[in-house]
Amino acid sequence: MLAKNQKQRPARIRVRYYLWSVDGPWRIPNRLHHDLIDRKVALPQYATSKQKVLEVLARRISAGTYSLRGRGSIYSFDEKGYLERDRAEELMGYVVEQARQNLKGGKVVSIEPTLRERRFKREHYWEPTRAMLDSISVDFQKAPRAVRRIRVLKGSS
Repeated sequence: MLAKNQKQRPARIRVRYYLWSVDGPWRIPNRLHHDLIDRKVALPQYATSKQKVLEVLARRISAGTYSLRGRGSIYSFDEKGYLERDRAEELMGYVVEQARQNLKGGKVVSIEPTLRERRFKREHYWEPTRAMLDSISVDFQKAPRAVRRIRVLKGSS
């Protein structure tokens, strides 16, 4: 039980990214992920390909125990291995188009923006399985780096 003057600290959430290739998961360090988004680094081994990336939100429940939630995206890489950024701009276009229609009002509303948004989500997002989350849970356990079972991805500038 907490004393009156003590406040319970909110659970800290960790965010990690994993590239899910045919040979299993590769952890993308946060710095590398930021640099990929900013197009400062490339992953030439994935040039002209689409790769599944799993974003994991981990909330600590108790010592050594985490609650994991995952969200899957598909990253597209250009001919040099840089991340293509046009998906966010495309999605915002759908949101703006729907907002415009809502402001206009009227009885007839086009379903086209909604259909395009659904198609976009179907092409760029995927649902991770419980088995996937279980397989990367070892990355959240305290263990020496030499024992780490998840490989870490490295980029090139």
